[in-house]
Amino acid sequence: MKINLKKLLPAVAIFCGCMTTVLSAASCGEPECNRPPPPQRQCPAPAPEPECKPPPPPCPPPPPAPCPPPKKPCCPPPAGIIDSCCENKGPARIITPNAGPRVCMGADVFITADFILWTPREEGLEYAMTGAFNPSSQGSLREPDFGIEPGFKVGLGLNLGHDGWDVFAEYTWLTSSANDSVRSNSMAWLWRTIAPPQRASANWDFDFSVIDLELGRNFFVSQYLTLRPHYGFKGTWQDQDYTSRAEVRDAADNLVSRDTMKQDFDYWGFGVRTGMDTAWHFNKSWSLYGNFAISALWSGFDIDRKDTLFTQATDTTTTLLNTENNFHTVLPVLELAIGLRWEMWFSNDDYHFGIDAGWEEQVWWGMNRLIVQGQPQRDNGDLTMQGLTLKFRFDF
Repeated sequence: MKINLKKLLPAVAIFCGCMTTVLSAASCGEPECNRPPPPQRQCPAPAPEPECKPPPPPCPPPPPAPCPPPKKPCCPPPAGIIDSCCENKGPARIITPNAGPRVCMGADVFITADFILWTPREEGLEYAMTGAFNPSSQGSLREPDFGIEPGFKVGLGLNLGHDGWDVFAEYTWLTSSANDSVRSNSMAWLWRTIAPPQRASANWDFDFSVIDLELGRNFFVSQYLTLRPHYGFKGTWQDQDYTSRAEVRDAADNLVSRDTMKQDFDYWGFGVRTGMDTAWHFNKSWSLYGNFAISALWSGFDIDRKDTLFTQATDTTTTLLNTENNFHTVLPVLELAIGLRWEMWFSNDDYHFGIDAGWEEQVWWGMNRLIVQGQPQRDNGDLTMQGLTLKFRFDF
């Protein structure tokens, strides 16, 4: 059966119109004003414009790594060692670190003891000259035979709590005796004009005492070099006894006469002393030291001279000269020392022990003021001392 589409189209149109009318009538029951408005599309709020700000400052450099806590805060580094991390950092920088030596948990006291083997020698003590009258050979000047003499030093020091300062006092004692004699038929005695003697002799006794007091500070100037400048006072008292004899003898070697010249020499001095102690460290225990000091001493001299003549024929003694000389002046003193040092810390660094072995020299300018006839106040020469020094030091 064939369907005619042209005939169906009007029927479909009429049906669609009826359905539209029915739907419209159903929706007209509610007034149009009461209907909610259709939802409006909300636009998002515009983003606020960024506020202009100055660029942030550059970041500071990171702080240095903190130093590790020291094992013993009370202890400075031992000799020859500088704590490169902590010694020279921060606003309270130590420019010249204290070099000690110091110990932990101690009284900061140290004692020293020195054994010395020195040769004291004084110029101007010649007493006879051989080869003076019709000599058969060349003669020489004779003086006392100076030898090596033992002595000692003792010292006491205190390390102060202020900036590494220390105070130190030391006493030095030395005594010496030198003598000489000669026989000659062509000899002249130098202390007074007499007939040519056949025998002559001289004896020199010397007592030496010194006290040094100093304030110093020992500090590093490099990793292995320390300096200790010091300033203080020097005091001394000394005694010299010098005796010379000349004998005139006959052909049978019997005594005819004996001339004796004796001088008693007392001296004291006090003045300012300054110097520098240096140490050149190889490692913690070994170092080479070199020290020097100079002094200017206000000095007092009291010198007595007495000459006598003994005559064998009459068995009498005659005084030929009896005089004295008292005066004051300023004398310079130079001290030098060099040697090798070994030191160690023990018992958890609570104690320190050191040994110095070296050579020491002292020069006391113008010390010989023995009375010479015709020139009572002339400078007859210097007093010198030199020799080996062995020092022990203990800190506790």
